[in-house]
Amino acid sequence: MRTLPVVCWLLVFLVAAAPAGAQSDRSLIARFDRAYADGKFEVAENAAETLAERHPTSSVWAFNAACINSRLGDLEDAKTWIAAAADRGFQGVRSVETDSDLDAIRGTPEFEAALAMIKAAARARMEEFQAEAGTHEPEVWVPASASAEAPVPLVIALHGTGGDGKGMLRALKGVCEEMGLAIVAPDALRPASGGYSWTYRDETEWLIFKTIDDAVRELPVDPARVILVGFSQGANIAMPIGIDYPDRFRAIVPIAGHYEAQFVHLDKVA
Repeated sequence: MRTLPVVCWLLVFLVAAAPAGAQSDRSLIARFDRAYADGKFEVAENAAETLAERHPTSSVWAFNAACINSRLGDLEDAKTWIAAAADRGFQGVRSVETDSDLDAIRGTPEFEAALAMIKAAARARMEEFQAEAGTHEPEVWVPASASAEAPVPLVIALHGTGGDGKGMLRALKGVCEEMGLAIVAPDALRPASGGYSWTYRDETEWLIFKTIDDAVRELPVDPARVILVGFSQGANIAMPIGIDYPDRFRAIVPIAGHYEAQFVHLDKVA
């Protein structure tokens, strides 16, 4: 079971307010998080289902309701909610495939039908994202000393929520110049708060490795000395990606982020 990442909390808060006298979305989310962390799964189930029913287009809360019902052994309700998540457009393929809370319904016809829908939606999302990536160029700076004969280390810089590649280049250029490092800073592409946000883990991984491959092909950089730097949300991404792909990076440098083991391997990023 996974608590709702920050980027998803914001989506919940943007929907219409709950009826007068009802518990607020914010308090229900906090209640869900605390109850799940404390092992009070019946309380977490009530909070998840209330949010999923209050917001009938929320695929994330339908998914959370499926997970908690499956964990509790309420299998028919779990199958109903995973189907609802698929109907509402849930696209977190990796979460559905790997979340152990769903093991009790995994392999059932209802689960497999929902998974097929979720995979189809995720493929369409990824295709749109990759097409959008073709219209964006990352921010790039390379020291004058770099050459094909003397390639330099490469820094890939990931901005925080609402930031962009230009801001990361501005923040890191001085230290990169001092240390003789090239820097490439992509935009996350999905708009958020005047900048961009890293929303889906599969998109983020694809864009990071595309950025590295493009840089190695086009710039005098050393593919054996790639450093992944992230600020805030970018740091939250850099840590699990470094764990999953240790052979791709010489170093991981998280700045003002936090590591949460439960977000490793998930589709959504905090």
